[in-house]
Amino acid sequence: MSVFIYFYATDYGIRPTINSGAKNVILVVVNGMGKGQTEAAGAGETTVFGGMSLPFSGMVDTRSLSLSATDLNAAASAFSTGEKVKNGRLSYRKDKDLKTLAETAKKLGKKVGVITDGYAYEGMAGALSAHNKGANKDATVMEQISGGLLDVLIGRGAETYDRYEDDILTESRDYCNDYEAEFLTSRKDSAFFIYEDEMPLTGFFTLSTALSNVIHILDNEDGYLLVVEDIKVAEAGIAGDMAKTLEYMKAVNEAIRVALAAASADEDTTVIVTSGYDAGALDIGNASSAGELDNSMFKKRRVTVNDVPWYGRGPGAYEIPRKIDNTDFYYIIKQLLENY
Repeated sequence: MSVFIYFYATDYGIRPTINSGAKNVILVVVNGMGKGQTEAAGAGETTVFGGMSLPFSGMVDTRSLSLSATDLNAAASAFSTGEKVKNGRLSYRKDKDLKTLAETAKKLGKKVGVITDGYAYEGMAGALSAHNKGANKDATVMEQISGGLLDVLIGRGAETYDRYEDDILTESRDYCNDYEAEFLTSRKDSAFFIYEDEMPLTGFFTLSTALSNVIHILDNEDGYLLVVEDIKVAEAGIAGDMAKTLEYMKAVNEAIRVALAAASADEDTTVIVTSGYDAGALDIGNASSAGELDNSMFKKRRVTVNDVPWYGRGPGAYEIPRKIDNTDFYYIIKQLLENY
């Protein structure tokens, strides 16, 4: 057992060499999206997965340092730091705060943004800008997130963030907690848009509209790192709900189209799409239309240890190996930003 644990905790990742550079990197993390979800989304529909929209692809190992399947924070920490951590932790291992991609990007003069349809103190928002061993939204985490690494943050949790409004609001950074009245009206250099209810799938406030509207805040001559995170596909996978899966994947597809449009407008932009973990072990078999899909195709009602897909377009995407570990994204993105 001890030999297994040593191997499990140390032998991971290939840390690929990337020679290309990118001014901007947009990472889209669709938690819960396994290969089955992308196949289901494409059953009878035109999607961005595969083809020339995202011409490079492969698979990703998702394990964490916990023996069970990874969770939201551990997966986000792997992307953000290049290190495995135990489930529940944010960029923290062996009593040490781990350096994050946000810190690297800021040292390069780049802006950093996170858009999530989940809570803005966990997942990628927390892992990029905080370090924590325990609870997601304790005072230490909130103080770190409010500290200035993120130029744009959009996510849930107004009830929690409102207590830190005085720390967040500065001459250069805005704080908005009512998207119906204030959504992206700020013209400051930095802004936190924190809402309370779930992000709608349609209308003027969605993942895709948020992404299209924040580019003007992030855009600058040195570039930016933008992370767009979805958790709803995971919720549908755990529930074994095919209808919701298709609905959520459609919303994700629209957000990815916006990211690809940004890459088309600036050829120095790399777009990477992947997942923190598989949820539901969805297997659609030979189904080729939405009418053939049903809930029985979810083989498990939980997060699994299955590999998940990655897709890429832009500088350096062709250099990413077909099979990688989730920690490899840290080294890939770090090199892309540093090489520009």
